[in-house]
Amino acid sequence: MNNSMILENGSLKIHLPKDEVTWFAFLQLSRLVNSTQGGWDSKTNWINRGLHILASDHYIEFIKKWTKNSLKLSNKNSPKIRTSDFKIEDRNKALKEGKRGSEGMPKAGTENQLNWNLCTYLFEKNKEQRYTFTYELPLAEEQEGQLKSDIVAFIPDSNLVEIIELKRGNSSNSPLMALVESICYTLQLLRCWEHISKDESIKWGQPEKPKTINIILAAPKEYWEKCKDEESTPENFNQLNKIVSAVETAIRKWMDNSDFKLNLIIADCIDFGKGGLRAHKDSMGADVHSPVLLSR
Repeated sequence: MNNSMILENGSLKIHLPKDEVTWFAFLQLSRLVNSTQGGWDSKTNWINRGLHILASDHYIEFIKKWTKNSLKLSNKNSPKIRTSDFKIEDRNKALKEGKRGSEGMPKAGTENQLNWNLCTYLFEKNKEQRYTFTYELPLAEEQEGQLKSDIVAFIPDSNLVEIIELKRGNSSNSPLMALVESICYTLQLLRCWEHISKDESIKWGQPEKPKTINIILAAPKEYWEKCKDEESTPENFNQLNKIVSAVETAIRKWMDNSDFKLNLIIADCIDFGKGGLRAHKDSMGADVHSPVLLSR
């Protein structure tokens, strides 16, 4: 029997048993495979091929399994954790100087500019607070396929971390892809926590992992309007929350902390990030605390 992924007819076939699946592997494969090959991240497929499957009652237990697999430090299908050089001090210096990279400002209209505009806004707005903001936070040792979270806010007094995943208004990525990316950043951050918490730049001052992590999926209003045009209903976003709840359950078990909270927030980027973030109505519970959001 031919056990190679290379089949006799010239086709390629990949089989990854559920005991070996991680969110990281799922993200990597989802980025590689297009809709004709079974992929789901397109405007016509992300709901039926992706969201409805992952959020189904049948699949929720597999979501927990994937999360458990992903958190194992020794898992071969998870990236190696980063142990140093998180570049937080360098990012803070850039924010203080108002200059990013050799050009000083990202190219207009790019996701980098959206990222810079928003991070600069948050940094300036919260100067008097004991918060730390960083962008493009590297979380893995690999040089290729680097896991970098768009914006991360460390709020030590609330034992809170906020992970902000950004999409441009014309992004082809679906909200589900944004969530899968954010889940990977969340899990990798927890895997790295022993090391990142020692970084003096974040002023954490304690070894304990955060009690709450807020995932904020943020984009200009036109992105969310486009999603609505693609039959994205409130029920679809409830299903995104169902996935997050399953991940939260698995993290609680891994941390042995039943009080840990993982929240999902949907938000608009105002004025391409220059005006901050505003959560969508009913996209977050009344008990969810988020210092980076504008008042609802």
